[in-house]
Amino acid sequence: MLMLTLNVIYVLVAIAIIAMVLMQRGTGAAAG
Repeated sequence: MLMLTLNVIYVLVAIAIIAMVLMQRGTGAAAG
């Protein structure tokens, strides 16, 4: 159960990081 929880947290963190990068690239492209 602990491993499942850690996997879920890891996936959520990865998605959050990817979303932040995509948003930054989107705003940069719009500004540029």
